Amino acid sequence: SRAATRCVAPMATPAKPSGQAGFNLVSARQMSTVSKFTLEDPEELLYPNEDPENGISYDLNWSICGSGVVPQGLAFRNLRAPQLSAAGGVSSMGEPKSLPFSKEIDREVTEGLGEHGIKLYVQDMALGALLANEVPVRIVTDSAAAALMFKNLCSTTRTVHLQEYQEAVCVLLLGNQKSGGEPFISVDGKEKTVYMGGTINASQLVPVLAELSTDAFLQKGVLPLWGAGDTECVYLSSGFEEGATVKHGFAYSPSGFCRMFMGSVAGDGSVVSEYTLMPNSLPLPKAIVMFADDATNAIPAASALDPAQAAFYYAGACAPAGCSEFEAAAQLVMQLAGQVPFYMVNAAAFSDPAAMRQAAAALPGKAGGPACSLGLKAIEVPGGAAAASGEAAEATAQALTDKVASRCKSLDAVLAAGPPVSKKE
Repeated sequence: SRAATRCVAPMATPAKPSGQAGFNLVSARQMSTVSKFTLEDPEELLYPNEDPENGISYDLNWSICGSGVVPQGLAFRNLRAPQLSAAGGVSSMGEPKSLPFSKEIDREVTEGLGEHGIKLYVQDMALGALLANEVPVRIVTDSAAAALMFKNLCSTTRTVHLQEYQEAVCVLLLGNQKSGGEPFISVDGKEKTVYMGGTINASQLVPVLAELSTDAFLQKGVLPLWGAGDTECVYLSSGFEEGATVKHGFAYSPSGFCRMFMGSVAGDGSVVSEYTLMPNSLPLPKAIVMFADDATNAIPAASALDPAQAAFYYAGACAPAGCSEFEAAAQLVMQLAGQVPFYMVNAAAFSDPAAMRQAAAALPGKAGGPACSLGLKAIEVPGGAAAASGEAAEATAQALTDKVASRCKSLDAVLAAGPPVSKKE
């Protein structure tokens, strides 16, 4: 049995005045003069002593409640890798099926994790390997193997007291599905919560974490750069992971430049720890390539951008999914582009994705040519369609200008970097 402390709750009741069969209706003042009070025997309530190392922590239980799960068993926070490995748990690598979020999914996962006697594992990690650049992320799961996967994937961080802790994104992973259904992943974008069931396959987890955390980074004054690359070039797109030193993104702020994750996802969805592969703080790359998807081909297949143009086209055509803090993003892009050359590739101008990647890889160090109809310095690359002109270009220029004007209303320098447009009558 658990050791216990004794909590005493004394109960006081008024005694009947001597010689009376019952109470008369009297004023409070009279009652105070004629009534006597006696103490009855105290009630006793037993509470287990807190023992976080053995899974008993009131602060952790309340914190888990804040993440959407009511724990009914032992709960452990931030166990070390050997402890998680020894604990085991569901470790299926089945490819998760992406499902639209519903109340039924929320109920299945939260009630499953909150069943009586279920042991929970909580890992509080970060995206961003520098303290100044990090955003807190959490996993709550019944599988120690899932907690270990998350620990190996994300960046380590300082331990924040639970009463002060608030994650930007939470992953609720139910390893033991009672329904026996196929593995799944579902996202509640409003609550910034990822629901997973029946698998620790992380193949779809990284892009979901990126989308849900983007605004949290920007609100902190950090520019998330989702993509792959190294010190030579960073590509803000998927498809460049092979051979890249960093496969899942970087974070930039005036305080420094770093990788997002301390692990990477292999082809089978497993996570490879890269904790010791490189230092937390990295030098700025020599070039950054971002990607638009303009089917009109008014945006050239490839172009070199000045800082204001980089900010304009980031906000208008190249921002990642999940971004709504466009002014903050544009300001950070303009600041970064003052230190690192920026290029833009229009993915829609290539019929062959391999040719698009080859063209992007050849851009660092190149200078743009004469300005195209959008005012961009185009770079000729093999496999890319010629930039459109005439009415198509004018329509695209107007659409881009309107979009950026609505997203970056107060940034005059960014708005002035847009394409020439005819004044509306």
